[in-house]
Amino acid sequence: MRCRRGRSRGWAVVCASYGRGVRLGLFAINCNTCADPESCVRVARAAEAAGFDSVWTGENLVLPDPRTPMSPLPAQAPMLDTVVAATWVAAHTSRIRIGTTTPRWRLV
Repeated sequence: MRCRRGRSRGWAVVCASYGRGVRLGLFAINCNTCADPESCVRVARAAEAAGFDSVWTGENLVLPDPRTPMSPLPAQAPMLDTVVAATWVAAHTSRIRIGTTTPRWRLV
């Protein structure tokens, strides 16, 4: 079972069931308002305290300017590097899982 992705303030909540109940993950902890390490950690800690199973970073190698309909963010959107964000969150949380995504469209 998969749930729809709902966006709220730049974050997406995703859930999946693998026979052991629903697991919730918080996506985009390294973009927009979470583009600095302190904000990223604050959101990850809040997600951990709220019972989320995982936090996810987004990774975009190329953001076209001007923005296209397939682009998730404008080219000027602040973004913390995926590896930096994941490492920072891992160092400041104790239980939550950390994941990353890759773009879903073809890059030139």
